[in-house]
Amino acid sequence: MKKIISRAPLRISFAGGGTDQEFFYKDHIGHVLSTTISLYVYTEIQESEKVTLSATDLNKSIVVTDLNALPEDFELLLPFLTYKKICEKFNDGKLLLVDVNTFSEVPIGSGLGASSALVVSMINGFAEYLKLPLTPNLIADLAYEIERVDANMPGGKQDQYSAAHGGINYFLFKSNGEVSVDSLRIKKHIMNEIESTMVLVNLSRLNNNNNKLNPINIEDKLSAYKTISDYVFSIRDALLSGDFQTFIKQIKLSSKFKNTISEIAQHKSVIGLINFVDEISNANELFSCSRICGSGESGYLLIYCDIAVKNKIIEYVKNILGFDYLLPKISLNGPETWYE
Repeated sequence: MKKIISRAPLRISFAGGGTDQEFFYKDHIGHVLSTTISLYVYTEIQESEKVTLSATDLNKSIVVTDLNALPEDFELLLPFLTYKKICEKFNDGKLLLVDVNTFSEVPIGSGLGASSALVVSMINGFAEYLKLPLTPNLIADLAYEIERVDANMPGGKQDQYSAAHGGINYFLFKSNGEVSVDSLRIKKHIMNEIESTMVLVNLSRLNNNNNKLNPINIEDKLSAYKTISDYVFSIRDALLSGDFQTFIKQIKLSSKFKNTISEIAQHKSVIGLINFVDEISNANELFSCSRICGSGESGYLLIYCDIAVKNKIIEYVKNILGFDYLLPKISLNGPETWYE
């Protein structure tokens, strides 16, 4: 049988990140404005005589003989639980004899939705392998169940829905758990403008630092998320109308609250970088905005800046801090499959 290859996109959030968590949207307006980007998690599936699951970006693999025997290595838990769920729901609980290889272009836990993209990529690949009629919402719901219930990993719902749908979307998370998806049609020149401003700075080197970071309590998070939620409408409306200046200004105001509940944003290197971005932009009377991606305990800092100072910011990131960076592009595609 031919090898099936699937990929699912990562995402960045423009507004509302964190309000997609159940503790918040049960009693408040949970909604997120996000876009998928041209970074992916890939899955290869091929018929075999035994079951092998390999995370090739980590150089780790396991042979599966029992669906009830969890892997000892935590980094293989999601591939295993995704494979297990497919077998239980679509193969009468029997093993599917396949080799599965996954590869993520950024580390899992990066704040860009990589863990959800991994699960969505695998589900999408198996949907093609088994000829399953799964809609984007069904894929997202199944991915959420695997991550948040089976794996008991904390987080919200936006990552699964973003990876399963692709493109620029407004997601509304209802108190009963349902999700409304509004795919937005954005003017091309606005997408180009957004792409030209973005720099993603990898903060993973700070994860093992010796700085004592203060934990954020739930009351402070709840208060911040209420304010973050209030900004979503104005950011969405500015994006739809093509008002780029208002779009960035509103994101910057929202980001101040997002960064206050981020543990990694307390690190002196991150504070210094955010201050540098603001200072060099203000000195040239240009816009700037910096916000932590994801839960804020690790991952990436997303910087919006004018191209006139973009290279100076990149040089500071590389030469002063020694951090890696990415220049993301907007992707309007959801999960894709093909054969090799």
